[in-house]
Amino acid sequence: MSQHSPELIRVSLAWPDPATVVVAVAGEVDMNTIDQVRTGLSEATGSPAATLAVVDLTKVTFLGSVGLSALVEASEAGEQTGCRLIIVADQHAVLRPLEATGLAEHFVIHASVADAVTAGTGSI
Repeated sequence: MSQHSPELIRVSLAWPDPATVVVAVAGEVDMNTIDQVRTGLSEATGSPAATLAVVDLTKVTFLGSVGLSALVEASEAGEQTGCRLIIVADQHAVLRPLEATGLAEHFVIHASVADAVTAGTGSI
């Protein structure tokens, strides 16, 4: 008997302060995992308390087109609710698709969660 492959995605939310939520995503963001990612992003940007959503993609090993779409949707949803979205990415698997599609110009991207939180909670 063969076992099913291990969990392909992990999405978790953390609140370092009442107005900031960090959405940590680890694994592959594709058609098979996008629902979990969208749920996490929606919870973050839809929270009435959140004014900053930091999306930590440093442990993402693949970012497909559905993941890119989900990030754009979350950014637009955040604009509607007053929640600014900042991406954390430091590796080719995430940065390359963002750059190739021109989305890197659309998002604020930092290399660490600490830098993103500091930038997002400081004066804009």
